[in-house]
Amino acid sequence: MSKEKVQTVLEWLVPRKVKDISCQEAFENLKTAFTSAPILAHWEPNRPIIVETDASDYAIAAILSIQTVDGEIHPLAFLSRTLHTVELNYDTHDKELLAIFEAFKAWRHYLEGSGDPVDVVTDHKNLEYFSTTKILTRRQVRWSEYLHQFNMVIRFRPGKLGEKPDSITRRWDVYPKEGDIGYTQVLLVWNLQKILPMNIGA
Repeated sequence: MSKEKVQTVLEWLVPRKVKDISCQEAFENLKTAFTSAPILAHWEPNRPIIVETDASDYAIAAILSIQTVDGEIHPLAFLSRTLHTVELNYDTHDKELLAIFEAFKAWRHYLEGSGDPVDVVTDHKNLEYFSTTKILTRRQVRWSEYLHQFNMVIRFRPGKLGEKPDSITRRWDVYPKEGDIGYTQVLLVWNLQKILPMNIGA
């Protein structure tokens, strides 16, 4: 870019009309918002790692962040997806655990071999005791075997304080659309077709 163009911008006249002043203020506020927003950070080895997870009725989400030298928490990556047909039947505990499992699968290259425990933050308090639970379902056993290779600790944080992952799992586009058959109805029909004899109603 030519020096003349840069100099022209630097010497731009200060607005004097009310409308021009308000436009300038809006532009300055926009610049501040862009430069102060939680822009994705670069990976820094040996920094504390935080994984925030959440699950709703229809979606799971996770945020991978690190704590920088100045103590600030900066996001590195975001993860989210809608639940598959079978997963919609999971209870709340398993949906929340699925979010953790999927996060550690996706970011294994960051999380495996961490010197300090990875701080896993969830709004489901029962997950704090998952590593010491003696009775697990087969699904939970599979997840537990995978997660045990990581140095991690699950920490509870009330949902009202976890706005970041919550906002991802509760987006309007993850819910059934108006006019669609609800997920529950679809599952009910699918299950009935498997259970009931084919000649019923004939």
